[in-house]
Amino acid sequence: MLLFPPIPIKAKFLVPLLILFDLFFGFSSYSVGPIAHFAHIGGAITGFIMMWYWKKNQFNNKRWN
Repeated sequence: MLLFPPIPIKAKFLVPLLILFDLFFGFSSYSVGPIAHFAHIGGAITGFIMMWYWKKNQFNNKRWN
């Protein structure tokens, strides 16, 4: 859910939108304050790689036996 305004939105729609906003504001001069937009994009890429790796190597029930 978005904080301002409180609108429920699925993450699969919100995350790409936020990444596109960071790309736009990173390459343009319309940024509001000293925000590291490319650092947000790097964090999103790192999070995607971690999610992909963990999904590929899921735990099974016999892992700790």
